Amino acid sequence: MAAGYELPPNIAIITLQELEDQHTLLRLAHLYEVGESDKFSSIGRVDLQSLFSRRKIKEIVELNLSAVQNKSEMKSLDWQVEGEENTFIKPSKRNKIKDEEYIIELAPMEIRTFQLEFHD
Repeated sequence: MAAGYELPPNIAIITLQELEDQHTLLRLAHLYEVGESDKFSSIGRVDLQSLFSRRKIKEIVELNLSAVQNKSEMKSLDWQVEGEENTFIKPSKRNKIKDEEYIIELAPMEIRTFQLEFHD
């Protein structure tokens, strides 16, 4: 990890693990609830390339929380609110990772899991 880069104060690394297949597992968590803090209950942004500035990211894949399935392959469920007909709540679809732009956003109380591959 880079010596000069600091995570935002509302974000923590909860998993940083080298995997057997030359990949790295990274799990980030937002530490605050909505409304808990005027300052820190906002969206937090992490620049992964700055966080790992000594290495060049080759590929990044977002996984589900347990890190066993690619998040892009997951099926979203529609939830009907009890007592309201035809009202559905859909999970948010935010922050798709773009090539060469490794800035990750986390909403309050959100946890996101990534598999990183670095260039040799």
